[in-house]
Amino acid sequence: MNDYESLIELQAIDLSLDKQESLAEEILTELADRTALDQLEFKQLAVENELSTLAQKQGRLQLELNETKDRISSLTERMYAGTLRNEKELKSVQEEITFLEGVYKEKEETVLELMLKAESYSSLGLSITEKLMIATGKAQERQDSLQTQKHDLEITIATQRAQRDKLVKNITKTLLDSYTQLRTKKGGIAVSQLSRDMCGVCRIVIPSSELQQMKRSKEWRKCSGCGRMIVAG
Repeated sequence: MNDYESLIELQAIDLSLDKQESLAEEILTELADRTALDQLEFKQLAVENELSTLAQKQGRLQLELNETKDRISSLTERMYAGTLRNEKELKSVQEEITFLEGVYKEKEETVLELMLKAESYSSLGLSITEKLMIATGKAQERQDSLQTQKHDLEITIATQRAQRDKLVKNITKTLLDSYTQLRTKKGGIAVSQLSRDMCGVCRIVIPSSELQQMKRSKEWRKCSGCGRMIVAG
């Protein structure tokens, strides 16, 4: 295998490595991506916090209801105990009982609203938990699949790098340096094989005189169209 044949094979390996390494990067990015799970976990935590807040509010209101109920019972007992001295005191107790009964009713309604709200959040929480379980299972399956792909890619990349290391030993340093520089400038494709009388990449026609000289000298030429290294196939 001459320098140019080695160079063409090197480019094929490099292009394949570019693709494999790009896929490996995509896999690593996806392996680290927990966006969907994080969103569900955030929603689950928000629901849990809301339920905790509702429970605290309901607990406080229930204590206030009990205190209000006890106060109403105490005033009612006092009203019928015969200890009130006059009509004014009786009216005052009755008015306080009426007021407290109104307060009790309002707080009771608020407790009911909180219970209904908590029930709604509990249903939402169950739905999110179910979605999270399903998403976690799917994510684990995807992770397992990606890990397998990652392992296979690592083997392929290691094999191709070993092939590359062996191949570059057959190419002169000057030619390899030219290839490396052009590869960087030309999006990974530095070498173009001659296709009849045209550049194999940009398809520009090579003048017949230049073509004959290239074939006689067995040297590469710089394509006047795309600037790549043209070698005879």
